[in-house]
Amino acid sequence: MELSARNVLPRTIAAVAEGVTTAHVKVEKVQGLTVFSASTNEAVDELELKDDDVVSAGIEVVGRDSRQVSCLCAPAAQC
Repeated sequence: MELSARNVLPRTIAAVAEGVTTAHVKVEKVQGLTVFSASTNEAVDELELKDDDVVSAGIEVVGRDSRQVSCLCAPAAQC
């Protein structure tokens, strides 16, 4: 995925919930929408993601319906 100013939004993590193998990262609301990222627990631990961290949310359309998006969270300094 190519990142650009149009699809990278600096935001704050609202919550991190780790499951058995997958973690769900809730990013603060973006223009009235709640954005979630699903990632492996290993990736979340490696990036040391936690509540109130500032991250860059990279949005990529994965279907013809614009409501289908995936979100990649990384520390803001890495984008």
